[in-house]
Amino acid sequence: MRRFTILSALSVLLFTGCYKDLSTEATTTLNDIVIAGLQDELFVLFGETISLKAKVWEDGREDSDFSYLWEIDLVPNNSHYDRLELGTDLSLEYKVGNTPSTVPYNLIFTVTDKVSGRRAFKLIKVNVSSSLGEGLLVAYTRDGGVTSEFDLLSNSFVTYGYQESTPRYARELYQTANGEKFEGKVNAMISRLCTSGAVYSESWITVGTDEHIINIDPLTFERAKQDAELFNMGSAPSYRTTALYNGCGYETAAVIGGEVYTCVTHTSNMFSKNYYGGSPADIFGPENFAIGLNSQSPYAAFDPNTGLFSYVIGPFAGQQGFSQHNYTPDVDLKGATPIFAGAFAAGSVAMFLKDVSGKYHVYVSPMYSNPIDDHFSFESADLDKAKYFTFCDNTSIMYAASDDTIWAVLLNGVGATVRKVTWSPDSPQEIITGIQHYKQAWWGTRQFSSAIDYGYALPTHQLQIIITTYNPSTKEGKIYLRPFNVASGLFTMKNNGTYGGFGEILCISPTFR
Repeated sequence: MRRFTILSALSVLLFTGCYKDLSTEATTTLNDIVIAGLQDELFVLFGETISLKAKVWEDGREDSDFSYLWEIDLVPNNSHYDRLELGTDLSLEYKVGNTPSTVPYNLIFTVTDKVSGRRAFKLIKVNVSSSLGEGLLVAYTRDGGVTSEFDLLSNSFVTYGYQESTPRYARELYQTANGEKFEGKVNAMISRLCTSGAVYSESWITVGTDEHIINIDPLTFERAKQDAELFNMGSAPSYRTTALYNGCGYETAAVIGGEVYTCVTHTSNMFSKNYYGGSPADIFGPENFAIGLNSQSPYAAFDPNTGLFSYVIGPFAGQQGFSQHNYTPDVDLKGATPIFAGAFAAGSVAMFLKDVSGKYHVYVSPMYSNPIDDHFSFESADLDKAKYFTFCDNTSIMYAASDDTIWAVLLNGVGATVRKVTWSPDSPQEIITGIQHYKQAWWGTRQFSSAIDYGYALPTHQLQIIITTYNPSTKEGKIYLRPFNVASGLFTMKNNGTYGGFGEILCISPTFR
């Protein structure tokens, strides 16, 4: 019973009524029988109640002259021989029990003339989500990291089908669901979609702290499995989780206790440790390990003790270990400081390093069988002040930010060019606390779709930067969404909005529809 109690509480937060209309009203006419008042497509949550009422008329006829039938697919987009009858009235009240799916269900409303037998039909595509809906899930703290909380931000720039002019916030989801705040400081967070068999129906929010790795139910926001429950072969020596990634080979990777663990999301959906031949083995973090976002799932790591790169390239790369692909760079990087690693253009991985002489290096790799594609060396007094970084995986640009300044670093055939980006927060008291390349949650997972045929891509996908700030005086964290030019790295004149009301922002993860 607790699950449904929590669901009701979250429904109050997220919906002003039983169903939020996210599409335009459509009218269908057949044989002079007119059906109106129904949408072409609905976006709903598993467990949500749909409330619909059709309008039917024909000249000189009454409602009682017709019979009505509502039916829905038992299997997404299946034949009409496998449907569930829902009702026989003009109105429909239906609590969605269909398994969440990446493919919509067909909801059919049939009107039959009792005298002539003529029929009219209305087909409605019903997209069933297992999460709170698409948007930005924001983890933040108001007490220095003793506890954390989670809000969901929805708007037209991060939520497919969102038509309202004002953003929607679902606040304090964890406390609402569990009656208490989330213990600890969130280090990493990711939305991931797994399978329970035929369809990808297990959606999770995975959260990492200094002490735990935890799966949270994205519908109820209750804590599900954690720590040893998520691992093959028993427990791990440490559950300190500092990074989480989705990979294109149906994989989720995590850096736990300084080591890399991988979960294949359409088999056991349990984490297993990746073999690394170097010593010590527990040296990895978001600054020296990353996954490229192409169908080969390239993994790359940098060992500052040896100055060597290690790679795994190929489907299910996370199951192979690192030892077979070592690469000695063209300069001595032994003792170099890894600063940031991330997915880069054309499915590669980029590493941003600083050698012992103070010179910066960006190594771009791997692309299939070629371990190093590009190497950029440069010096920059500006980047000496930078604290936060992000690579773009659709263009050869890295962003860096200090407390009050943002730079775009263009990496191309002429080398590395550092440009200051024109931008400032609402208040000079705000301090930049993070920068992130925006990508929808489906990107990088491939459980939904490849890049070319996903039907719900936003025009902002890969084309805006997320900036977070914190004002120590007001104790408020903000999010700024800024479109950027993929050629120059500079922000465009367009502004995709500023969003506030958070504490000190720790992590942001896009969520699934």
